[in-house]
Amino acid sequence: MKINLGSGKKRREGFTNIDSDKEVNPDIVADLEKGIPLNDNSVSHIYSAHFLEHIRPEKWLWFLDEIHRVAKNGCILELDLPFDHIGTRTMIAHYRTFGYSSFDTLTINKEMEDTERRSCYTKLKLINLLPRPTLIRRLFLYTFPFLKNEIKFKFEVVKC
Repeated sequence: MKINLGSGKKRREGFTNIDSDKEVNPDIVADLEKGIPLNDNSVSHIYSAHFLEHIRPEKWLWFLDEIHRVAKNGCILELDLPFDHIGTRTMIAHYRTFGYSSFDTLTINKEMEDTERRSCYTKLKLINLLPRPTLIRRLFLYTFPFLKNEIKFKFEVVKC
């Protein structure tokens, strides 16, 4: 199963589109802050575009655990999120923005032992599948962040 979390009007073909707004005609209508309405270990691909920034802070770590719960080992997690700058940070419905290191505490190397895993905040462990931009490019974008509106992530979910 492939899912599109917080699909809104941007439905993805071949994916089960999940959103709380029945007006956008999702395949599943659900308030995702109350849980992803799917079975454990049932999803092989999760996509989400401009949804995670709307998860309330008190639900954030719990929601990452929900992603872990429904994901199969090796599940692909693709995220398109707002890049951190004043324009995206001050939007009334945004609780967070993202930068290149936002998921570093969840990211592991395939060679790491279980005891070397970095985060104790959530069960979600990820392997980064996209190369990080060069240091020069990152410094440029952090210096002039208004030049970038979105940041893309692609991970593999690792379950122990």
